Amino acid sequence: MKSSITAFAILLSSITLAVFAAEKKTNLNDIPSDIVVPKMIEGKPAAGKRVKHNWPEENSTAIHHALYLPENWTAKRNGL
Repeated sequence: MKSSITAFAILLSSITLAVFAAEKKTNLNDIPSDIVVPKMIEGKPAAGKRVKHNWPEENSTAIHHALYLPENWTAKRNGL
């Protein structure tokens, strides 16, 4: 019984230390972003552009999605 109480006390103190250590870590929102998301535009999809796109059957709805093709994308190279 005494050993289980000791084990519980060690476990509890380990958890407490982990919580205090986690509080000292940097908030991820404080780190400057190194990724820039291109502004979504309306138009034809093209390399390096992020366009608002919807399927023909969704033309009469507000449903859309963003389509981004990388800057080095080409239709020929990608089999289209």
